[in-house]
Amino acid sequence: MLIAPTKKALHLFSALPIISDQHQVKVIGQANPFYSWHASYMTLNYKKVVVLINDLTLMPVILFNINAKNKKLLPNYIADGIRQAFILSGVSSRQIDNYFEQGASLDCGQSFDRKVLASLNNITVSLNRFSMDKNAVVQTSLMRFYAKIPLKKLDYQTPEEYLNKIVQTSIPYHKITSEMLTEKEIDLSKYVTWKDYNAWQEVVENQDNENASKKMSYATYDKYCNEIRANNELMLRSFRLYLKEVQGLSQKVIDKHCSNLDFFVNQYLLYYGIETVISNIYGCQGFLGGWFGSKVIWATVSTIKSNGASIKKLYDFLNDVGVVTTDDLAEVKLAIRESIELGIEELEDVDDDPF
Repeated sequence: MLIAPTKKALHLFSALPIISDQHQVKVIGQANPFYSWHASYMTLNYKKVVVLINDLTLMPVILFNINAKNKKLLPNYIADGIRQAFILSGVSSRQIDNYFEQGASLDCGQSFDRKVLASLNNITVSLNRFSMDKNAVVQTSLMRFYAKIPLKKLDYQTPEEYLNKIVQTSIPYHKITSEMLTEKEIDLSKYVTWKDYNAWQEVVENQDNENASKKMSYATYDKYCNEIRANNELMLRSFRLYLKEVQGLSQKVIDKHCSNLDFFVNQYLLYYGIETVISNIYGCQGFLGGWFGSKVIWATVSTIKSNGASIKKLYDFLNDVGVVTTDDLAEVKLAIRESIELGIEELEDVDDDPF
């Protein structure tokens, strides 16, 4: 059985055998979601509360007051918590024993599934609304409460209903083969479907960004902008596929990144003149460091950080497909970090200005 805590929570699980190979962790978890549990923790009244959630059924286990002294007993607490979760759902003792026989020993590796983590986070952040049973480690009452909530991810079934259904199918634990652990090389070059941005480099170099429209006719300027926007669309379409196929992000997250980037590459970089993500890799500095906060009506600290994260994702992608060098990527990431700080300061200055 696999326990997959977040990076922040990993230190609490030191009593479990640790799998350091993240690829191996992901392979094991994806092959056996019924035998995989993501985990995190929160601090409530100075007590650590560990929360686990089953990757397949989203059934929760809540453990109270895990500390430096008793964390060596965490494997026992986890096993007891899982048993209690199954009992709450009406699973028979024979089926529970079979589950533990199939899952065998507990292993630990860092979390890998963002969708499961989102469900886990929904529970974790809401726990401060409730009181804990201070006389018990396994919080059965709270587990029962969360297990009875219909979830969209389960087609509006409750975790206990879905767990009962899954148990009846007797899902076996799939042993991991060496072939499964061999990472397959992904041909990232297939994602480069757009025209080389150097095609517009001469135009970029021969212009004064602030007076681009004056140095060439508006019709010519508009023509170049439309060409670049069409190329940007091809790039963002490939970026979408990359985020889905390579990084496994949810459609909601992908849509947010692409919406942010559409504004950056098609509005800002073509606002004062003709620029591309390649001709001006430092475009994020002006964008995040002042322009966004002063020009955009929906600018907040959160949206500045969100746009910075999206630009970082884009340049990670461009580096992975060989369009941007590793040195340039490092420079862009540094520029993003510094520009976010400046942008937040600029936004605060704007908010403080009575005029």
